[in-house]
Order: sequence, then structure tokens, then C-alpha cells
Amino acid sequence: MLQSAMDRQKGFQIRVAVLINDTVGTMAGGHYWNDDVMVGVILGTNTNACYVECNLPEDIQTKSGKMVNIPFYTLPVIYMEWGRFWSSHLPRTYIDEQLDNESVNPGDRGFEKMTGAMYLGEIVRRVLARMAQEANLFGDSVPTKLKQPFILLTLEMSKMHADESPDLRIVDKVLKDVFDIKRTELSERRIVHSVCDTVTMRAARLAAAFIVGILKKIGRDGWDATGVSSRLMALPRDSEHRARLELKRTVVAMDGILYEHYHRFRIYMQAAVYELLSEAAARKLVIELSKDGSGTGASILAACHSEFAPSYS
Repeated sequence: MLQSAMDRQKGFQIRVAVLINDTVGTMAGGHYWNDDVMVGVILGTNTNACYVECNLPEDIQTKSGKMVNIPFYTLPVIYMEWGRFWSSHLPRTYIDEQLDNESVNPGDRGFEKMTGAMYLGEIVRRVLARMAQEANLFGDSVPTKLKQPFILLTLEMSKMHADESPDLRIVDKVLKDVFDIKRTELSERRIVHSVCDTVTMRAARLAAAFIVGILKKIGRDGWDATGVSSRLMALPRDSEHRARLELKRTVVAMDGILYEHYHRFRIYMQAAVYELLSEAAARKLVIELSKDGSGTGASILAACHSEFAPSYS
């Protein structure tokens, strides 16, 4: 359909070589430079992930009965759309339920509403508004602008969270600029800073749990039903059997403004990933930024198909 629409535009000679989303592009771009990239994750305004389904038999039997090796480049890439994940086992607070019910898509994209940069600032605002209403956080009345949805961007929230000054002057400035709260006590600013920290840590740890879930799915988490980690420790380092069981190096390619620019989110997420993995798997895992990886990956995949392009003259 996209190609047909392009063809109808006079004066343009454009061929659609590939059509991919940013998550697959991030993984493809990362894999071009590093063969160990098995997972691509976007943590930005929205969130998503994909992975190479490498937890498959190394050989398959053909119709003739011959066993043939499965080339790596034929392994499928699983696009997850994990922002839409929802489960009763994913605990939500009153604030989460309120935000979801008042959104344009209630009941959808539950995980994204707890981790995406589009929502983190709004979660903080709603928490502060409730504290202002029920505990007089900013005085006897709730500041008018504190009641305005999505007035606090995650960018401004991250500035408050990064404030390490003794008097939390950046927190004070953001409260003045965004909510028009002219004067606050240091104790109030500390509460605001703590709320930012709690919301960020929760989002980061949820993202970490989902990443580890992918690693578990593809057999790269170091914990399995056969007890591979404990069996490895019991085998000599030069053992051939140990070599077969040894975990492979795995790289997770990350992109998105939340991971790239929100320093504390990145630190919390990385720490939680390594906390959830076995010691052996943690030593083999690398989480790296694939800056503008989606565009790079799309370009690389398009170039891979360029030999089939028609000749325009």
C-alpha cells in the first residue's frame, strides 16, 4: 500500500525496500556492529522490544531424513509489542488505575503507562496532587496548575530527580515554573524528590524484569529447569561438557530518550537486570545504547535489499 501510494506521486522515484518499526531497527542496527546482539528495546516516549528466537534446536531433519544445521540468519525475530502487556499479577496503584481510566485508551497499554516517558511525569503529578489534597503538601489548598493533566513532562521530572543541591533548588525552580508554586519548604521539596525517585525506580525495575523475561525465554538468563548454573560450577574449567553448557555472551541494544537521557532510570534498570540474573549470566550480559539505532537499522536492512532494486532512468 505504501509503495502504491508512492507510485501515485508524480515526480518521485522512490521504492520502499523495507518496512520495519523502531524496535526491530534498533536490534538490526546493533547487530550490524555486534553479532552478540539478541534483543532490541525501546525505552522512550513509548516502549517496545523484540528478540531473536535463538532457543531452537541447532539442527532440523529434512524430509529425506538428513540432519542440517540451522543458519543463524534464518532465525525468526519476534516483535513483542510489550507496551500492551497487561496481567492481574502486575500490581497497580490507585494512581495507575485513575490514569488508565482517564486515558484515550483505557484498558490498553498497561505496561507502557507504568514505564513510558509519556506517563512518568503525569504519574508524579497525580501523586503530588493527591498528597496536596489529602495531606496539605503545599498548604491549605491544591495549586491550580497541579490539577492540570500532563503539565509535568518527564524531562522536568528528571531534572528534579537529578537535583543533588543541599536546598534542592532545581526542585524549587521546577515547582515554580511548572505549577506556579511560589514558595516551598525544604521538607516539601524532599517529598517531591522522593516521589520522583520512587516512580522512576518502579518503572526501571519493571523494564528490567521484562528484559530478564526475554533472556529467560531465549535461554540466556542462567537459570533453567536443569540447574545449568549449579552444574557448571561443579565441572572443571577445561571440561568439554562445561564448554557446551557455558552461557553465550548476550548484548541488549537499547534506544529511546528515557534510557539515553534519564541517568538514574538507566542506573536503576541496569542494576535490577543484573540483580535478577544468575551470576554467570550477569557476567555474559552487556546492555548498550544503540543511539539512533532504529534509523541505522532501517538503512542497513534497506541496503541489504538494494541489489534487487529496479533501475530508474
